[in-house]
Amino acid sequence: MALPVPDSYTVGLGASTPTHSGDHDNIRNAVDIRVQTKDGGLEDVSAVGNVGSTETLSLTAGNIITVNNDASCTYTMPSGLTSGKGISFTLVVTNKGAFTATFTGVKWASAIAPTLTSGDTKVDIFTFLTIDGGTTWYGTCVQDVR
Repeated sequence: MALPVPDSYTVGLGASTPTHSGDHDNIRNAVDIRVQTKDGGLEDVSAVGNVGSTETLSLTAGNIITVNNDASCTYTMPSGLTSGKGISFTLVVTNKGAFTATFTGVKWASAIAPTLTSGDTKVDIFTFLTIDGGTTWYGTCVQDVR
């Protein structure tokens, strides 16, 4: 069942904002919403450099983290986040050989963790999301980015 669409709308944001009446094709011209973001939406990048066999990921320096895998590494996900809050971050991994990566506590599509692209200077980009303050992490990966 389709919902009825009125012939005109009245749009206003707050008591002091002027309203606009018009048909739904022109309503987008009446709405001017700006979302203020830190530094225009730019995110800080944390360049970790070479990692060893273990690395605890931290979001204190930025939501984009770059690492060089010069050994097989077990990554521990960020902790100490606000309970009940969501956050995401991106991890850019440059593999320096035929090394592996394991991520603790991450849920992957079909419960299958990706395997790092093997070879010198191969790049894989991981995105992680939590919606419960870091209790559960969901991961995705774009591999062999050139």
